[in-house]
Amino acid sequence: MLIRTAAGTTPVCSSGSPITRSTRRSTCCAGAPGSHSHLALVGLPGCGAAETLAAVVSALPGSDPDLHLYVLDGDGSLGACSADAHVGAYVLPDETKRAGRVLERLAALRIGPQDTGRIVLVVTGWGRWSSQFQGGRLVRAEDDLHTLVRDGARSGVSVLIDGGRELTTSRFFALLPNRVYLPLGAHAETTMAWPRMPPVDAVAGRGFAQGRITGSWGEGTCQLLTEPAAAGPPVRPPARTPFPVHPLPRRILLSSIVAGGSPDAPEDLLLGVHGDDLQPFSLTLRPGEVYLVLGHAGSGRTNSLRVLRESARRLVPPRCVLAPPPDAAGAAAVAYWRELAQAGDGSGLAEDCILLVDDADRLPPDVQQVLSGLVAHGVASVLAASPGPALATRVPLALRARSAGRGLLLAPRTAGDGDFFGVRLAADGPPVAGRGYACDPGGVVEVQVARASGKPQDPSGQPGLRGRYSALPGPVVRTVYSTTGREKSVTMTTAAGTRSARPRSGRPLEK
Repeated sequence: MLIRTAAGTTPVCSSGSPITRSTRRSTCCAGAPGSHSHLALVGLPGCGAAETLAAVVSALPGSDPDLHLYVLDGDGSLGACSADAHVGAYVLPDETKRAGRVLERLAALRIGPQDTGRIVLVVTGWGRWSSQFQGGRLVRAEDDLHTLVRDGARSGVSVLIDGGRELTTSRFFALLPNRVYLPLGAHAETTMAWPRMPPVDAVAGRGFAQGRITGSWGEGTCQLLTEPAAAGPPVRPPARTPFPVHPLPRRILLSSIVAGGSPDAPEDLLLGVHGDDLQPFSLTLRPGEVYLVLGHAGSGRTNSLRVLRESARRLVPPRCVLAPPPDAAGAAAVAYWRELAQAGDGSGLAEDCILLVDDADRLPPDVQQVLSGLVAHGVASVLAASPGPALATRVPLALRARSAGRGLLLAPRTAGDGDFFGVRLAADGPPVAGRGYACDPGGVVEVQVARASGKPQDPSGQPGLRGRYSALPGPVVRTVYSTTGREKSVTMTTAAGTRSARPRSGRPLEK
């Protein structure tokens, strides 16, 4: 939209609109991402580009309440919009992997009108993002941005970006139809790739505009508005919520995940959350399978076993868990496994029983034989150990886990920590306890393991509970009258009452 004003008067413009000045009149061009497509602001820090983008972002929801925004804030100038209902993802520079995921999701949108309405991607400080993408394993992220600039107009995505020389030398810069060059603070070497411009005053926001945004007046000198528009009436949330790209939480309780849903299959053990939508991540253990949890000290291995123990006891009927007491370690844990071996050879244990073994790489050879015998009789096991080249020698069952290709790597410190599962992982910042990668023949999924509650939770009165996690709100206590591995009767005590189960032969002996 073009608004002409008389010479010498101050034009009233919407935030972020360039004002093209001629000798006789002024023209105010209100840039609309939907009709003018992408826009690049080229200049060094302090030239006014960051303030202009902040003003534009604050005004966009008012012009289109159903607009969806995705912000890659490389210079931290758009923090005020991080909690807005129109923002699907607000990403800071230390979240390089998440920024790549945002670009991947947007580039995967189908060509044609979107059911969710128009989408605007805002990128500040492109130089910092470019160096981080190229320095890691996310070179594809720049290719995804190139796809967005090339095909975004046809899929309803507009790109607003600012940067310096890294922007003008990028592959996608030639595809940006609208550009504003801001020479404040720029030296001759920086402006060598810029077009020939008339003299421009050294003022923040003063620059040279090119593209459809200038309207019928053509390219020329402009002044960008760097102040946000006056606060107006509250803007309603979009009719459809933008698809989220959430960061994985650093800490989440298992009870809060249980309240939000149930695992995919009734026998799955809830372990944590994963994905952009923070969906529950569950673990399926088949009879006789060995699942390996690898991690250095302080990575959350012991907590992972406690979460699996709590998840198993929440199932209906609960799965039997064979594991030392939570406070048992070292010699006490070794004594537990030896005592279990003396009670029988494992032939009477049910196939739905689970072994939870912590510090498996520190157990003596006779205990390793006991564990191998139990697995041979169809008992599933989860072994926690430290990664290293001698793992297969110190834990014989680890070979079975590697042949299956399934396991969990927690808080890797080096790219070689995943060699046992045949994967190479790039370190993305300092390790986070409980943050890991679930390896599977189908691929690798980043997960955040939940924190065990430490005591049985009472979810009674919590709405929305579904599946096998909803029937047992309290602890389960088993009474076993046999020492040979065969139960005569079982009593299950819950917060809802006490009931007796039908006697079954071959049920495991729980210590």
